[in-house]
Amino acid sequence: MKHIINIKSILTVLIISICLQNAYTQNIAIDNTFGNNGVSKIAPSNVNPCTLFKIDHNRNVYSACINYSNTTTLRITKLSPNGLLDNQFGINGLSTLFQNVTHLYSIDILNNSKILVCIDMAITTTTSPITCLVKLNVNGSIDNTFGNNGIVEINNPTSHPAYLSLTDNSILISKIGGVNNSETVLFKLNENGIINTQFGVNGYLTLSSNSFPFSILSNILTMIIV
Repeated sequence: MKHIINIKSILTVLIISICLQNAYTQNIAIDNTFGNNGVSKIAPSNVNPCTLFKIDHNRNVYSACINYSNTTTLRITKLSPNGLLDNQFGINGLSTLFQNVTHLYSIDILNNSKILVCIDMAITTTTSPITCLVKLNVNGSIDNTFGNNGIVEINNPTSHPAYLSLTDNSILISKIGGVNNSETVLFKLNENGIINTQFGVNGYLTLSSNSFPFSILSNILTMIIV
């Protein structure tokens, strides 16, 4: 009986392996119906290459990069599912925003189709760059109902903050803070970018441990699971 069980186990593994091989062995070809024969140009040669992309539930494609040829502005491009620029977004599919942007961390599409971007930016020409969350409307304009004219300053001292957008379009953020920047601080923003004072203590929850350092991202996941 023991040998029969082993044989069945081996056959099961072989069947699963064959199924997986068939599932992943597919022909890969350029979709010529997308853009121009499968290629869509989203940035000219004088702009820093776009490395961040997001696809929304309608299969629109968003890309983000920093335009170093124009006072380091944030550049967001939107493609329709067919790979062509969406002329209803920004100016002919391109939205150029803010100035003095020094680093680009992430781009996310919220449930209401608004766009959330995490960047380092100098608010004025005389200040040092700080980490910010900025929100754009569906048409690529700045959402002035979010934070201070579309900007929420995070100012994380050691690294960019981890954040998670929730189903109600509120945002849970984790950053370094506390005593001597040795602790992890969680706080929650309402959809309008204002601190949710019902979360933690007046909107903030400080986490620390004597036995191991908290990871920024794992803190957020832990809070969500709990």
